Amino acid sequence: MKIIHTSDWHIGLSFYNYSRDDEHRHFAKQLANEINRIKPDALIVAGDIFDVAVPTIQAQKLLVEILTTLHDACPTMKIVLIAGNHDSASRLDIHAPLWHNINVDIIAGVNIDKPADTHIIKVISFDGKLLGNIVAVPYIAEYNYSRYGLPSTDTDETPEKLIQNFHQYLLNEAQKDNVPVVMTAHLAISGSDALSHDQSKLSYHSIDMMGNGYDYLALGHIHHPSTIARGNSLARYCGSPFKLSFDEDFNHTVSVVNIESHGEKPDVTEIEIAPLKKLIIFPEKPTDSQSTIELIRNIQPSNEDYIRIDIISDKPVDVSVRHKIEETVSEKGYRFCLVNTIPSKSEKNDEIKPILLSAESIRKANPIEIARNYYAIKYNGQPLPQNIEKCIQTAINLSDTELREENC
Repeated sequence: MKIIHTSDWHIGLSFYNYSRDDEHRHFAKQLANEINRIKPDALIVAGDIFDVAVPTIQAQKLLVEILTTLHDACPTMKIVLIAGNHDSASRLDIHAPLWHNINVDIIAGVNIDKPADTHIIKVISFDGKLLGNIVAVPYIAEYNYSRYGLPSTDTDETPEKLIQNFHQYLLNEAQKDNVPVVMTAHLAISGSDALSHDQSKLSYHSIDMMGNGYDYLALGHIHHPSTIARGNSLARYCGSPFKLSFDEDFNHTVSVVNIESHGEKPDVTEIEIAPLKKLIIFPEKPTDSQSTIELIRNIQPSNEDYIRIDIISDKPVDVSVRHKIEETVSEKGYRFCLVNTIPSKSEKNDEIKPILLSAESIRKANPIEIARNYYAIKYNGQPLPQNIEKCIQTAINLSDTELREENC
């Protein structure tokens, strides 16, 4: 069985208020060309189809356009999409029966009553031969683990053990046909390469939780491509199709996976996706604001590439300086995104030490204290300016007044 593995499309992403629909179409065109050339048996999209749980009408139309284009590139190809943590399972489920009629299966929720009927998707050749089984498991929120685990007589079993039981049940069923078994998941696996991700937002899980018996585990959630070997089986993140942040400084690809037979190690190759637009960090060596403005005046023109300007400063960049930067890069044809301040190590203020607040502490803290702490973290220990603190206090007073009037 031959599959193409992609994930983390994030359709509808608003990138510093810029639409990226044209980049999604550019990616879909390249993917369709590769599908037409390779003629895979299946295409797997391993979660985060949309960027937000309530996508706009425009984003939903774009998904229809992309899926139709990919289906037309190879009508016999099975297309399998699973929900990611950014997706709404119920919204993806709405039109799943219609998509099923053109060989597209969307698995957004978990069926604990008849799991095999929902989560084991058979890949059939044009002449009716069973080529392989796809165990399609979507993202499952941690607080729902106990709901989705199979019944257990051991009351001490952890949520992770319950979900492992669920996976193993599906894998046991999928292996009965003695054909290649591909499993999907959308989560962070320990040992994966999470380059560019905010580590504080990732909750890692042992690969043992996925169970045993798959030949290839098609993972989504982490945007950097990486492979985790486990005997003759492979677990892999194919990565996002193009840069979704300025920190994603690596090639973006889709993975082509060929599995000759169940139990045989898959063969994986990468196909690089050429970006429509670049995400540029300028200058290469950050300097102060005035020197940066001089450098920008000589920057090469662009065809709407995104740009972030890095400036060494221990204070916020003056509004007039920011406006001058935005005006200059926009005239050069760039999509201006932000000015990123980098603290000067030589002028670090050690008198003010920011602290990390827990969620409970934040709920109880005064908004001004939160603002002071954020400012200290952002600007290398600098105190919150009095004019900003005064504005925050005014906003708090106005909010308190409105609440009192509403409750009268």
